[in-house]
Amino acid sequence: MSKYRVTGHNPDALPSPPYETALYMIAEAVRRRRALIHGRLYDHHGGCCAVGAFWADNPRMSLSERVIDEVAAYNDSIPPTESAQVRWKKVNSWLRWRLRVLAGGPVFDPKKERAGVVKRMKSVRAKVLSLPGPYE
Repeated sequence: MSKYRVTGHNPDALPSPPYETALYMIAEAVRRRRALIHGRLYDHHGGCCAVGAFWADNPRMSLSERVIDEVAAYNDSIPPTESAQVRWKKVNSWLRWRLRVLAGGPVFDPKKERAGVVKRMKSVRAKVLSLPGPYE
């Protein structure tokens, strides 16, 4: 039984996919939504968490406790004060990063890193230009 999500036992469930495949399937289920809830599989308004999104799309599949606990822990690490859309954005980003790392890709995103460097350079340039010159 998972520590983070209470799940029922389905005797007709298909076997759990391998770890990487399960993360990919969860990432795809999350990608199809635009909001994720905090702390529960489902709410009474049609919302779900990341693991709940997987089961909404794959009702007969099972998941290992490791996958459930890891994804639910990250989903719930985002405070309940954040909006469901912000939670979706952060969980979606984390799942993409996790899959990239598992595939042997870079731990950081070079495009985002370059954008951050350019932004910092513009900030430094603006500060330098705002300093008084030697002839003022």
